[in-house]
Amino acid sequence: MDNTRLKPIAFLTGANGFLGSFIAKTLLLNGYRVRALLRKNADTRLLNDILDELECLEGDVLDVTILKEAMQGAQVVVHAAAVVSMAPQRYAQMMQINVTGTANMVNMALEVGIKHFIHISSVAAIGNPSTSQSAINETEPLGSAVAGSVYAQSKYLAEREVWRGMEEGLSAVILNPAYILGFGNWHKSSVQVFHYIAEAKSFYPPGALNYVDVRDVAQAVFLVLKQGIQKERFILCAGMRPHREVFAEIAQRFDVKAPHRALSPTLAKIAIFFEAIKCRLTGAEPRITKDIVASASNQTPYAGQKATHKLGLTYHSLEETLDWACAAYKNPGFLHQNLG
Repeated sequence: MDNTRLKPIAFLTGANGFLGSFIAKTLLLNGYRVRALLRKNADTRLLNDILDELECLEGDVLDVTILKEAMQGAQVVVHAAAVVSMAPQRYAQMMQINVTGTANMVNMALEVGIKHFIHISSVAAIGNPSTSQSAINETEPLGSAVAGSVYAQSKYLAEREVWRGMEEGLSAVILNPAYILGFGNWHKSSVQVFHYIAEAKSFYPPGALNYVDVRDVAQAVFLVLKQGIQKERFILCAGMRPHREVFAEIAQRFDVKAPHRALSPTLAKIAIFFEAIKCRLTGAEPRITKDIVASASNQTPYAGQKATHKLGLTYHSLEETLDWACAAYKNPGFLHQNLG
């Protein structure tokens, strides 16, 4: 008898991304069939070890027809697909995928009658209220993100679609991870920080980093499903450390010189100017922008204790995360793949 058909189906968007690949693996390990939505010609290298275990559908979150097909028979939807960028040339795409795409997901989940909907958001959606004197937690009202980066605005507006869905009867949970660290394609997403430091760069931003291990975010998804939690928000954050300290910890593990010069406002403006010129000539995405500098200068802590108390989530320490990730990046097999 094929027991696979007895397993609950989880429909996952963004499965081939850094976080999505870990969510897919965690769901498979915990008894779910994973139906993954992949864009045409998607880079699936992060899924190489589980690709034959996935039920893959081609399409994206702007195609409501494929969304309806993908949700049929699914008990769970995990929406992790998003465009994460601080590059002005991707603002329109980011709004379309992050906001319109999330609205499509919510509408179709309501139509099909999905029992559990998990939306992967970001602490950027909550924002950075200047009046807050302590760590931001789940009671913080939404709204301050609209004054932040375009990325923050897109995640805020996407969350509003999910809250709207909950008002219409959707059983949803929102997860707000801090800066996600771990092993992935270090030319993309949040793990570009490892590549930056491996190149022995000189500068570090003046602010502090709220961080969380990618494995902990994936585990939080499973714990929410396991406990059947509905209509709640969870900030996922293991702690906060100055960028200088985090960069030095990574550099030590890579045996390279740590960034040693703070990026002053004047230097930042000069770097942004020349980076913009270079990117106009090459068509590449800028590695430093006004939004990136503003985000990296943030020193507001986020509190992740609710996930510990209510979900039973145990966070990896920063040292544990960096030990694991840096060892994986230093593996000759990773360097041979030349991801990116």
